[in-house]
Amino acid sequence: MADEVLAAALTAQGESGLRALDLLQDARRILTGHLLRRPAEVAESCLRRPPMHC
Repeated sequence: MADEVLAAALTAQGESGLRALDLLQDARRILTGHLLRRPAEVAESCLRRPPMHC
């Protein structure tokens, strides 16, 4: 789970902060193999980012 201080700060920012918190928690779930809260948004964000070149 996201750090409580960070979660409180994001929550205080309203809807955009809640969205950011959900996406942060989804990223953690991906890394730990748990279910996602916003799977469609995670997939969409992966598609709109250009590939990184080394």
